[in-house]
Amino acid sequence: WGKETLETSLKNEWKKNINFQEDNFRIFYEGNPIALPENKVTYVWRKFGKNIHGGKRIFPLDVFYEDKLIYSTPVSFVIEEKKDAWFTKRNIEPKEIIQAYDVEKKSFFTSDHNTEYDLENPVGKTALNEIPEGMPLQRKQTRKLHMIERGSEVNLVYTAGNIMIKVRTRALMSGEEGDLIDLLNLSSNKKLKGKIQST
Repeated sequence: WGKETLETSLKNEWKKNINFQEDNFRIFYEGNPIALPENKVTYVWRKFGKNIHGGKRIFPLDVFYEDKLIYSTPVSFVIEEKKDAWFTKRNIEPKEIIQAYDVEKKSFFTSDHNTEYDLENPVGKTALNEIPEGMPLQRKQTRKLHMIERGSEVNLVYTAGNIMIKVRTRALMSGEEGDLIDLLNLSSNKKLKGKIQST
């Protein structure tokens, strides 16, 4: 059995036993042809889970003679899974706010099942590090930054007539200019509210 025979046989097995959409996967056998008996035997791919995902996978191929298992060989495949992501159209510098002309959404095949790609529109988010041109955006690479970020230390200013009091606080919420957010007084540990005026 050569590359094409093994790939076709495994695909046919998937179609019979699981909800397999061929347009969403590509499989590649990268080994040498396998010598197997031709007559009076049946071939069975051993049971695998109900879900197929990208990666390097080994599927045992069992050979039966008169309903008895006489031989089994592990067959290694690379499976590529179709995914959607936003791709950069140019190099994005760290702390740069992404614009509509910087990105485009595309489908692609990958054997990396564990990487989480950003499926939301990234326009308006800030790049947390440099992102090269032509790369799919990962969730960890961008973030929507606010004028005041949760956890940051801010000055709360209170005025009454000619009296002005400044208090060191920690923001318990993120927000933009004009937003009313919860704050924690660092001296008394009491919660306060304050309106964001500027950075």
